[in-house]
Amino acid sequence: MATKHKVPTPGSIEDSLGRLEEIAGLLQQGELPLEESLKLYEEGLGISRTCAKRLQDAALTVKRLEKNLAGTLKLMSEEPEGEDD
Repeated sequence: MATKHKVPTPGSIEDSLGRLEEIAGLLQQGELPLEESLKLYEEGLGISRTCAKRLQDAALTVKRLEKNLAGTLKLMSEEPEGEDD
């Protein structure tokens, strides 16, 4: 049974995670030929790396946002002074 490979394109992270779950399900079935499994695994790694980078970027953006007393959002410097992690 041949499986069509989707080329990762910039889309929503939800779409990427959905494809990753699809790949994991196919690999867990254990019914694919080795070559097909390797291609899916490689695709999954690429999606995983892309998602991790996007989440890291989003976390940095959230970290830099601070709600001031007036209730408006302002973008803070990349590393606020005196902040302990």
